[in-house]
Amino acid sequence: MLKYYRIVIDGVFVRSPELGSELGGFFTTFFIEGVNIENAIFKIRGLLVARMSGHSVTVVKGGAFKSYFLIHEIGEVEGERVVEKIGGDSGFTFYRVGFFERLSFSARGAWVARNRRVFLGVD
Repeated sequence: MLKYYRIVIDGVFVRSPELGSELGGFFTTFFIEGVNIENAIFKIRGLLVARMSGHSVTVVKGGAFKSYFLIHEIGEVEGERVVEKIGGDSGFTFYRVGFFERLSFSARGAWVARNRRVFLGVD
């Protein structure tokens, strides 16, 4: 039996026309169906890559400020509330990453990578 999930992704150290020349991050929400949470998470990578491409969001591939992506929030939702949202593009909510935040986010990314909690890499 399929279930419906709302998954919020936090992308850190990305570039986008909305951010100008600054380095930033984003939050984006997906509504997806899956047999379980693991199945829904598995489907997210391709959807995120497509959404990023459609909005000209690019990754930083190396250095201390390499892009990473985390599940910020995940939860099961009622089918009636989500059916019309599945497959929709909610876009992104961007934020700028200042100097001190870069240090903090970089340390968080390194810790998360060592502890295997990185949601996905997008190349």
